[in-house]
Amino acid sequence: MKKFSIIYFLAVAAFGFGIVGVASAEAAGVVSLTFDDGNASQYSTIRPLLLSKGQKGVFYVNSGLVGQASYMTWAQLTDLKKAGFEIAGHTSNHVELPTLSLSQMRTEINGDYSAFVARGITPTNFAAPFGAYDNISLSLVAKRYNSHRAFANQGLNFWPYNKYLLYVRYVTNQTSVDQAKAWVDEAQAQNGWLVLVFHEILTPVDPEDTYSWTIEQFTAFLDYLNSKQIVTKNIDEVLKDFTNLIPNSSFENGLASWITDNATSTVLNISSNGSYPTPKNSIRMAGTTNKPSHLFSPKVAIDSSKTYGVRTYIDSRNLTSGEIGFYVDEYDTNGNWTSGKWLGALYGKNVIDYSYVYTPSSSNVKSASVQIYMTAGTRGSVFLDNVELFAR
Repeated sequence: MKKFSIIYFLAVAAFGFGIVGVASAEAAGVVSLTFDDGNASQYSTIRPLLLSKGQKGVFYVNSGLVGQASYMTWAQLTDLKKAGFEIAGHTSNHVELPTLSLSQMRTEINGDYSAFVARGITPTNFAAPFGAYDNISLSLVAKRYNSHRAFANQGLNFWPYNKYLLYVRYVTNQTSVDQAKAWVDEAQAQNGWLVLVFHEILTPVDPEDTYSWTIEQFTAFLDYLNSKQIVTKNIDEVLKDFTNLIPNSSFENGLASWITDNATSTVLNISSNGSYPTPKNSIRMAGTTNKPSHLFSPKVAIDSSKTYGVRTYIDSRNLTSGEIGFYVDEYDTNGNWTSGKWLGALYGKNVIDYSYVYTPSSSNVKSASVQIYMTAGTRGSVFLDNVELFAR
């Protein structure tokens, strides 16, 4: 079993940023089962158990280890994919990304992705080995993948989800079945998304093998899920369960249909500083001494009786001081501005997708626009991409 080291970038603690969200759209919460490293026992033991219980699973696999002794083969991974399981990225060689050079990071992340694609598997989600990540590695992951699953970051995820910092509960040989059941109960009580991390399921389990569980424990846990009529979901399923209302949200057509009041500091960038699935184009907002900057999305029709999620990818590594924040501007049936709802702001260096819950102010609200602002006197710059507004 590989060791666990904590080298990670904890955005919540470092920048006072909390996961802003409400309950999942699922009435009884969501549970995802994930399995790290691509061990051979995951095919021989976990696969048949999941199939027999009608449950799904996500396998985060190191492509460079596929086919080696004690790891799954490409044929087995293809079989998993055909059976409805998800295959996700985990670097080529299970390395601690922050310890590598920029070139080595790119090789581990992009080479892993390319190896899967070459064999007919297109992974869309990623987990950093050992839970080791930083802003640099996250920016590379975001260009290639739709999400990043953490390991040291413990807890539930709440709609509309921060995709590049998915929280987890990980299972060790010290985790009881009752504890795992309690995590499920917590997800149901709070209508959250529980992402569980397993490694190997074995009988017997070596006491030195920290991240393994017994077949008996895993079977009992699956039976508990079924007793509560919980059908687990793949990561891909959960994150694709929405429709973005904003056109040109990733700026593939430049600033077409968007409006800015500071065309000098708010400009199109085509140097691949954005995020999945089209990272080439993004918007660069730079601070100015005396003038604030605002960027407004196109107005979109909304239903005042619904709850909406707002999510934006931000790379603020070059932000020195100042504030960048988010509003939703509301309009009546005649297109007149009626109110603006402040969602939140960021002040530090971070690579993350910021997500917020937006509820229309009244039944008079018929359309809305997402506004991104930068205060006057801000120093440095940020890149932003994939501005999303979607109904719950």
